[in-house]
Amino acid sequence: MSRPSLLLRRFGGSGGRGAPRKKSENAGGLRWMLTYADMITLLLVFFIILYALSNLNSQKYEQLYRQLHSIFAGEAVFFNGPVSTIQQSQGPSETLTSLTPQSLQQALTQAMPATAAPPENAALQQAANQIEQYLTVHHLNGEAQVTQTSRGVRITLGEALLFPLGSADLTPEGETLLRNLAPILKEVPNLISVEGYTDDIPIGPTSPYRSNWELSAARALTVLHVLTTFGVDPARLSETGYGEQRPLYPNDTPQHRQQNRRVDLVLLLPGQH
Repeated sequence: MSRPSLLLRRFGGSGGRGAPRKKSENAGGLRWMLTYADMITLLLVFFIILYALSNLNSQKYEQLYRQLHSIFAGEAVFFNGPVSTIQQSQGPSETLTSLTPQSLQQALTQAMPATAAPPENAALQQAANQIEQYLTVHHLNGEAQVTQTSRGVRITLGEALLFPLGSADLTPEGETLLRNLAPILKEVPNLISVEGYTDDIPIGPTSPYRSNWELSAARALTVLHVLTTFGVDPARLSETGYGEQRPLYPNDTPQHRQQNRRVDLVLLLPGQH
């Protein structure tokens, strides 16, 4: 064997023992790609599992959402009047985007069959609507207000509608107002609490009343007597004078004091007083 041929075989010339060594080195250099591919595959499977779990949770909520709508009539009732509830969705995507635990809780707490409202509550709501309409037509919304509370429907009549300042003598305008409200109140079977309130200005030395308590009670009693005169059942009426103890606003301005001087007619829900 000649020397050039020996050198070629020793240092990896063609046909020598160097060729297998080069192939082995190339194979070892590609092993990191296999490890990298395995890691990417595992990450892909992991995110697919996460997506599947989240999608399953949404499906459960959607199923509960649809079951609630099948149980309830789709419209809640308060005092036998409509209250807006969760609207029927137009498709699965809209359902999932609008569905939240809060909306489910709202459906549970607010929605009830329309037949669940007692007849007393239906008459109470009707009376509240009629009184609100009367106040609007006669432009009395600034001096009177109808609100729904946990006790029932509260009709707040400002002092300027009923009495002169510091007096329990009903004005002609106040008598006309009570005369027009009495037919509506007669149709309500609920009890009615007549409640008088004043501001925190002390009673003057010339007043026939010793305190704001007496003045507020006298005003409530005057309203009660007038309502019975116009046909409201006395057995359904009661009166209370709170004086300055339960103001609507702090007695820090003349306007707030005027708003605190009032008489409330509270149409009570069953079990309230």
